[in-house]
Amino acid sequence: MLRRNYSLILMAIWLFIGICLVFPAWILPARAQQHLRAPGGAVEGVGLLAFVFAAYNLARWWAFQQISYRRGRESPRVNPLARQHPERESNFEEPNPALDFLKLPDADKPHPPEPSANGEPKGITPS
Repeated sequence: MLRRNYSLILMAIWLFIGICLVFPAWILPARAQQHLRAPGGAVEGVGLLAFVFAAYNLARWWAFQQISYRRGRESPRVNPLARQHPERESNFEEPNPALDFLKLPDADKPHPPEPSANGEPKGITPS
């Protein structure tokens, strides 16, 4: 709630500061008005700058409201944790068997013959 209306709150603060600086007779008592008097109208210039900041924050608040409104109308909210239906997926590919790292690397190859008990290889007869 605060995030949504943050710019609106800042706009009200800047507007109050601007009114106090540009039109001190409307809000401030006579003793406080004496402290704001400066030669050359410097205080009024700062008050006008406060009005510019108020207008900027009003524009930010309005833009945020428009973006929120358009987001709600354009796309319905989708739960990212909802169950996916594989028959609807068109990008499904079969896994590559060459990238199966759980399979032992020598499972498909025939193993070499084991040596005999006397140290000579099997299949070779001594001469």
